[in-house]
Amino acid sequence: MNSPSNPTGYVFNREQLKEIIDFAEDYSVYIVSDEVYEDFILAGKHVSPASLSREYVFSVSSLSKTYGLTSLRIGYIVAPDREATRKLIIAQLHTHVCTPSFAQYVALICIREHVEREYIDRWLKTIGMNINYIDELLMKSNIEWNRPLEGIYVLFPLPNVDSWEFALKLLEEKKVSVAVGEDFGTKWNEYVRVLTAVDAQVFKEGVKRIFELYDEIAPIRNDNRINERTYL
Repeated sequence: MNSPSNPTGYVFNREQLKEIIDFAEDYSVYIVSDEVYEDFILAGKHVSPASLSREYVFSVSSLSKTYGLTSLRIGYIVAPDREATRKLIIAQLHTHVCTPSFAQYVALICIREHVEREYIDRWLKTIGMNINYIDELLMKSNIEWNRPLEGIYVLFPLPNVDSWEFALKLLEEKKVSVAVGEDFGTKWNEYVRVLTAVDAQVFKEGVKRIFELYDEIAPIRNDNRINERTYL
């Protein structure tokens, strides 16, 4: 499970987590809890499943998001017990020998000096403003969506547009790159994902170009569907 979630921005509440824990306990199954976005909650507080029951939960986290160290590829896992930890170490040794030493030193300094305290709150404000901006544009276009409860991405619909075709055209004509909704499942084919943890002015310009292109091609898509033709 992934909460806070990428790409939808959904966050499981305590009651939902308790139901998941109860299921795991009833059927003796383990939960792998991906919590790499735990510090980017826009409202409320992050609740880790392990805080409700540690027996069946593997908590996965990373320095990529909180510390902005994506390129170092450093993460960590908290296992339910020593035996589970021992088996994880054996598996890790045969899949990824060692993180480079310089990356470990950078990570160590970040953790010891709590460097995230200097910018997390500032970025949360920026993310909130960016989400408000895209919310306004979607409302103007009469497009309904599920507003995310956390950052750093938003996944939103562009009705009547194929996300792959749209993303390629957007990159070629507007010089803006987005993640294709279909990459997250076929039900998201008319969705795109964009990053919100970016300077507000850059974000506004990029989103403006997205909606410019959408306004240009959406009517064509509608007409083509009526005439049973394809676009692009």
